[in-house]
Amino acid sequence: MIDCLDTNTVIYYLKGSYPEIQNNLVQHLPEDLAVREIVRAELLYRAAKSSRKVRTLKLLDAFLEPLARLPFEGEAVQHCGLFCCKGP
Repeated sequence: MIDCLDTNTVIYYLKGSYPEIQNNLVQHLPEDLAVREIVRAELLYRAAKSSRKVRTLKLLDAFLEPLARLPFEGEAVQHCGLFCCKGP
């Protein structure tokens, strides 16, 4: 079974903010984890805005490199657009 990571989970893992997330992720093989392309885009965007851009991008690349990348298309896009991204 593949676990799909979201943006916040990756950020919390890389920052070490929540030990339980780190403990959980290290129990998985890299081939059992994946990120959607939209999550990768969000992470790259945030890394590019970081005050430590080069360091953050290297850290992010190293973390993401062994993980499967899943497309973000079709019904997932429609669901997100209609339900997840409601404006004020």
